[in-house]
Amino acid sequence: MASQTLFIDIFSFNIRKIKNSYSVTTPSGAVGMRHTTEKEDVSFEKLFDAISGESYEDKFKTFISEFIGNFNSQYVVNKDKGISMHPKHRVSIHSKKFFVWGEYSGGHTGREQRVYNRDDSTLSDYTISKEKMVASPFFFLIWIPRDSNMGILILQRYSNMNCSVEFRKAIAQYFISKGFSPNWAGYVPREICKKYLETCALTAFRVQHSSPKEDDFEGTVFEGFKSDKGVSFTTTLTGLTLSFAKLLRTGKFAEDFKGFIGLIDQNYEDGDSVEITYKNIDGISVKASLDSFDEIMPKIALESDCFDEATNTPNLDKISLTAISFLDSIKKEIGYTKEFDS
Repeated sequence: MASQTLFIDIFSFNIRKIKNSYSVTTPSGAVGMRHTTEKEDVSFEKLFDAISGESYEDKFKTFISEFIGNFNSQYVVNKDKGISMHPKHRVSIHSKKFFVWGEYSGGHTGREQRVYNRDDSTLSDYTISKEKMVASPFFFLIWIPRDSNMGILILQRYSNMNCSVEFRKAIAQYFISKGFSPNWAGYVPREICKKYLETCALTAFRVQHSSPKEDDFEGTVFEGFKSDKGVSFTTTLTGLTLSFAKLLRTGKFAEDFKGFIGLIDQNYEDGDSVEITYKNIDGISVKASLDSFDEIMPKIALESDCFDEATNTPNLDKISLTAISFLDSIKKEIGYTKEFDS
């Protein structure tokens, strides 16, 4: 039995063309960029128009080469975690099926750590300084069909370490450099979580509505209250017993739940804070924020042979077969069957 359990996370994403960008300063003094986009998602054909190459295969090679080059063989660090790719990492391009899979490195940094033998907690073998990285190999697969506006990202993680956020940010920065901003959503293929969907049930939700704008009061009998911008209200619905199977329609959990809540609560607007209560697979009542809803989706564990005991690393070939199988299931689920010459 493998000493390390591996999992995968699946995300869908769309892109929108960036209209303009501007810098912002956070309360901590950090400077970042914000982007406003067009309202409609665009086909990935638009993205690949911005990537050099005669054929789609050439464009895929350019994409992965430029993406790897962004790291410059260094770790891009976000708070206490960082990731990196370099030319020595394994990459496999499948341009006719619109995906590429490969390896990247990720882990923790920013604090001093002491390394001990597990059998002796009194004696430290050595110390890892805060300038060093403690990193492990990870698997990724990204599907970008040129004639669609929906892509898929599949990322492997460990039971005790996850660099999914950092990798998505790196991919987002690449898209932004080409003039497009991505929107991410956790995705769960139906066929792999049937028991989860049928067992878990929504029992209640609470919506904290955004404060009304001053303009909303103009020309109404309540115009005198338009200065009370801090006023807000909530909607609460209890006594539900709706299985996730009935609520899930597209595989995008948060979006499907927002659609249901919008149907029940006519005052719901995108951006309102939503807290749901549901019974999990063990029958326990759990509260969760819709903003972090991806965290409560079913965890997809990989088979034990996806971890190579001899090298103590993920078996990329085994994981790639599993990831491609999941991708094929998703394509069937959304009705996508096309392949093209590169």
